[in-house]
Amino acid sequence: MSTFAKLFFEKASAQGAEVADFHVSEGFLIKLYRAATTTATLNADLNEAASRSTDSDTVKNSELHCDSEILTAVYLVEPRRASTAVHKYSGTLGVSSRIDKKSATMMAFSHFVLESTACTYMFADIQGSIELTLMKKSTITLFDPMTHSPKGKSGLGDHGLAGIKDFIDKHQCSMICRTMKLCDSESLQTTYQTLVDGSEDSDDSDDVDLPVGIASAPSLNA
Repeated sequence: MSTFAKLFFEKASAQGAEVADFHVSEGFLIKLYRAATTTATLNADLNEAASRSTDSDTVKNSELHCDSEILTAVYLVEPRRASTAVHKYSGTLGVSSRIDKKSATMMAFSHFVLESTACTYMFADIQGSIELTLMKKSTITLFDPMTHSPKGKSGLGDHGLAGIKDFIDKHQCSMICRTMKLCDSESLQTTYQTLVDGSEDSDDSDDVDLPVGIASAPSLNA
């Protein structure tokens, strides 16, 4: 998210768009696993894997690791914030129709990401807290977003193509979108339909759960 935010601010500055200041919280994930097999079963798995190979040394530990552990919980860890008040700018589905500067900036940011990735990735459930920088300037710290991607595999709350279409159908461009010269909704609809048609022809696209690289995504304004 921070990479997209950096590019968003660069474009806003280049186009002379006045946007609200925000930054993305740092964080990391803690994953908990539990054993899925007994020692006897694990030994049987090892023997079976070895029998499929002419050289038992070539049996990969990762093959057994995946079979012997089950992911039970994932925790997102972020720095403690000074404010406990959370300001929501969008939901998992649905967009904000508020016209204040902060809300318009967040919707323009979502629009920018969707355009930059050719409708293959977008942020949802955008929320944050208002904090002061070292220079005593008010800023928004964004944290714990959800995302939508064509295959719905980017994480919890990913509604896939339905989530992407919901934004395209409901988003109304603000002055920020227009000043930044972001594409119109008709262009997004066209790109979305191309994506849908392509997904019907192939099941191999969008199998990763990471954002599509900006450089590799075709621009709608090219």
